Amino acid sequence: MSDTHSYNAGYHRGLNTEYHDVPIEILFKQWIEQIDILLIPATFDPYAFELGYKQGLKDYFEESNA
Repeated sequence: MSDTHSYNAGYHRGLNTEYHDVPIEILFKQWIEQIDILLIPATFDPYAFELGYKQGLKDYFEESNA
């Protein structure tokens, strides 16, 4: 199963339009840097992050078109 922390971080970014024009690689790198600064233990799974991001985007656009 994919890493929940990574998936949730990606999902959050997919839901927020401020992240929509930023390449996924940069979003993932920024998230890792942010977590390192806060000293929050997490596993960094780029695949789970991207899955979450895509699901967040999908949910965002479904809600905005409702």
